[in-house]
Amino acid sequence: MQLFYPGRKISLTRFFTISILSCFITQLVHAQTTGLSIPETLKRLEANLPQLAAYREQASAAGQETALAKNTLVPRIDAGYQVNMATYNNITGMSYPGFLLPISGPPSATNDLNFVPGSALGAIARWNPVTFGQRDAAVETARARHGQANAVYTENLFRHQYNAINIYLDAVYCGQLIKSVSANLERNRLLLQQALVLTKAGLRQGIDTTQFQAAIAQAEIDSLQTIKVYNKKLVELSGFIGERTSASSLVLTDTAFTGNLAAVYDTGGAPIQHPYLLSAEAERKTAEASLQVIDKAWRPQLDIWGNVYARGSGIDYNNNINKSAGLGFSRTNLGVGLQISFPLLQYSRIGIEKKTAAIFIGSYQIESVPGRTGDQQAN
Repeated sequence: MQLFYPGRKISLTRFFTISILSCFITQLVHAQTTGLSIPETLKRLEANLPQLAAYREQASAAGQETALAKNTLVPRIDAGYQVNMATYNNITGMSYPGFLLPISGPPSATNDLNFVPGSALGAIARWNPVTFGQRDAAVETARARHGQANAVYTENLFRHQYNAINIYLDAVYCGQLIKSVSANLERNRLLLQQALVLTKAGLRQGIDTTQFQAAIAQAEIDSLQTIKVYNKKLVELSGFIGERTSASSLVLTDTAFTGNLAAVYDTGGAPIQHPYLLSAEAERKTAEASLQVIDKAWRPQLDIWGNVYARGSGIDYNNNINKSAGLGFSRTNLGVGLQISFPLLQYSRIGIEKKTAAIFIGSYQIESVPGRTGDQQAN
């Protein structure tokens, strides 16, 4: 079957082949280009930039410090087992430091350096149900550090977004400048053609053609330099947003700027604070929380202790040696107690730490002007 056009005829097979190739080429051209607007640039930058990912993970890790500070309410129990060979100058034998709190017995009747086995099993429990405000201060400090980590992330996000938008606008400017330079180049070429025609007709001096040729050469140089800068900006922008394809495939879609870009970031009329101010405020809150920890370090510490201790000895109280008995547990001790401690000689050190923290807090006394928006503070 054939299709007839005025003056020619085309087979149906060729017609479909040409149509399919045209569609394929069109899709290929579209696939090779990536449209990029300013809002899309900011979204992809936040999602793909490794530096921002690191700050996000740091903020997430800081959020776990609060749970860690609260976890001190849970009692701590340490258990351990040991076995050894030692001289029996002390009837209960020897124990290594660590998880065991043995009760020592009387010395042996003679100084005998024979070795006998010994063993021990024990567990120590420690609980701080009352901390006189120290636990609360530690929790508030952890929360403040989490807020500071989030503020640091927001500050760095703002900095990278600012740089990305700056590069985007530079690239848009270079793109428009390329059009202007190309138009100037075309204008000089037309003027050169006109001058050549007039020169051949004897209506104009030939020196004008030299001037136009020099102008064309300069316009070509300007065009190449502008294209070089434009491609450089696209490469920088591609690195910011994590674009895996070639930077030359980027097509900047926000080029007219006829609308109000502020509408993209509309906050509903609510004033916002500058990220740098928020970061400084978070640091100040962290310093104030740390000061509370230092201030409450002067308070007493209450501990509830418990101890379970069992041991075996290869010698009894009559100095009779039975080495096999040293591997079993012949004596068991239980104990529980209350301990309160007070840092008597730490007053001067705590005073110096409080003074240092107060000076550090004073460096963050930043006055904010009511009613200022984020755009005003950014200026």
